[in-house]
Amino acid sequence: MAISKKSPSYERKVSDLINKGGAVPNTSKKEERSIQNIQLRLPNSLIKKIDSQCINDYYQVKRSRHSWILDAILEKIDRESV
Repeated sequence: MAISKKSPSYERKVSDLINKGGAVPNTSKKEERSIQNIQLRLPNSLIKKIDSQCINDYYQVKRSRHSWILDAILEKIDRESV
């Protein structure tokens, strides 16, 4: 099988693309995130209590632990800010 030589116009297009380059992302400014991840360490006994509270007895639907903890935090903030 013979290897064909690339046409000069193809090589010129590739060279032009390489020479054109690209923009460098602006890394000097840090974007502010609207959500911050945190790590929360809880004893197993507390996690079991939270999980038991996550189950709605009437509908037998389990809500997420994350959602339950967020609601508990917001309730506490509301109570303390009055």
